[in-house]
Amino acid sequence: MRVSSANPWETVVPTAICFIEKMRKQRPVVRGGPEWQSGNWDVSQQKAESLVGKRIYFHEKQAQESYFGGVISGFWVLPPDHPENPGRIVFTFIRDDEGKGFVAGKTGWRNDQKTIP
Repeated sequence: MRVSSANPWETVVPTAICFIEKMRKQRPVVRGGPEWQSGNWDVSQQKAESLVGKRIYFHEKQAQESYFGGVISGFWVLPPDHPENPGRIVFTFIRDDEGKGFVAGKTGWRNDQKTIP
C-alpha cells in the first residue's frame, strides 16, 4: 500500500500488480484446473494480503501488453530454509481472459513489478 500525496493519512489499496516474467514460470495448481501459481516474488506479506481478490498480470516487457493473468485467490511465503528464495511470496490466482492485453505503461516499475492503485 502507498500513502496518497494529497492526504498523508489516506492509504491507497492496490487494485492490481504487474510482474515482468520472461520465463513464463506460472504453473497450474492442478493440471487442467483454473487456479495457477505465479512463481516467487519479492513482495511484502502486508502487500500480498492487500492484493487478495485483486488482479495479477504478467508481461514480458514493461511497455507490452500482459500475456497472462487473473484474480489473486491467495498466497504463501516460501520457508526460511528454501534453497533458492526464502521469504518470497508465491501468489495463487484464477486465470481468466482479462489477464491478457493489459497495458501497465512504461513508468512506475520497480524490481520487475508495478503496483496499480
